Amino acid sequence: MRISIRQLIKPLRSLLDFPRINLKIKIGLTIFLILLAISILEPSINYLRFKGKDFSKPGSFERLLPPSLEFPLGTSSYGRDVFGSILLGLRYTLQIGILSGILITMISVTIGFLAG
Repeated sequence: MRISIRQLIKPLRSLLDFPRINLKIKIGLTIFLILLAISILEPSINYLRFKGKDFSKPGSFERLLPPSLEFPLGTSSYGRDVFGSILLGLRYTLQIGILSGILITMISVTIGFLAG
């Protein structure tokens, strides 16, 4: 089954077209959803860019390469791809943020329920 981009965007469009939502909320929600999509697709993006080569291993590439089409942000002094590392960091940051938000909500609801 093949899903088109329009089918994926349709529910988001109806959410963002809702007239009572503040413009700042629309912008923030759009940015968050884009970052979430990038973080979900991160393993595929890096796998396709390097054809299965481990980009995070020190010495994987030449050291201190300038930005190019292959390395959009260059490489580090350890020979790691900077763009790939940022994508990986984005993924872990969103996971930690979402999980800690869920955890603190559960703790707060439990305390509020017990307090009456």
